[in-house]
Amino acid sequence: MKEAAAWLAERLGETRDRFFRLGPAPFAPRPERKLAPQEAGQLAEALRALAVEPPAVSLSHMALRFPPVSLFVERFRALLDRRRTFDFDSEIGGSPRVEVAVAFLALLELRKQGEIVISQAAPFAPIRIARADVERSLSWTVRSA
Repeated sequence: MKEAAAWLAERLGETRDRFFRLGPAPFAPRPERKLAPQEAGQLAEALRALAVEPPAVSLSHMALRFPPVSLFVERFRALLDRRRTFDFDSEIGGSPRVEVAVAFLALLELRKQGEIVISQAAPFAPIRIARADVERSLSWTVRSA
């Protein structure tokens, strides 16, 4: 034991000038930033520039313009006056998405009023539109055959 104690004392003597920290380092003081000398005229000019009202920002390019539903209602009524049936995709194809959505709302409005019958064979198949009276006569012909 005496030899072990002597060895530890010798090791402690060799490393006496070395220290280590168990925790994080303390925060170093932040250097104080000194401002360069300024001219009063330049400072006043900068403040005047900041006090000017900024120009109004235009958001017109972001506005969605929805065509009226009545426009498509009349368009579909005129189309059904000329033809018995039509496909929605073929009539609205190439239109912007907003117009397609409004046109579909017009179809729903016509369906609600009982003017048209909407049919679709399968999901994602073409949507076929027919006049309500034509659909009744077609179903009568099919059933009577």
